[in-house]
Formats: sequence, C-alpha cells, structure tokens
Amino acid sequence: MPSRSSASRVAPYADALLARDLPALDPQRRSEAVEFVAVRVADLP
Repeated sequence: MPSRSSASRVAPYADALLARDLPALDPQRRSEAVEFVAVRVADLP
C-alpha cells in the first residue's frame, strides 16, 4: 500500500496535468481524479 506522503507528493503534479488537459472538468471530479492518480502513481515500484 502506498504511503500517504508519497501520494501527497504526486498530487500537485496530477492536479496541474488535469487542469492543463481537462480545464472543463468540475472541481469535485478533478479532486477525485487527482486522488485516484496520486495513489496509483505512488503505488508504482
């Protein structure tokens, strides 16, 4: 299981990419997507 600190380090990058690539995404959905991506990336070896 990924550490919370690893996911929190990834989250700003995920947020920036989503803001750039999907500017019309509503804030709630973007927040959910950021959390999803951050946890998955933090879990990579």
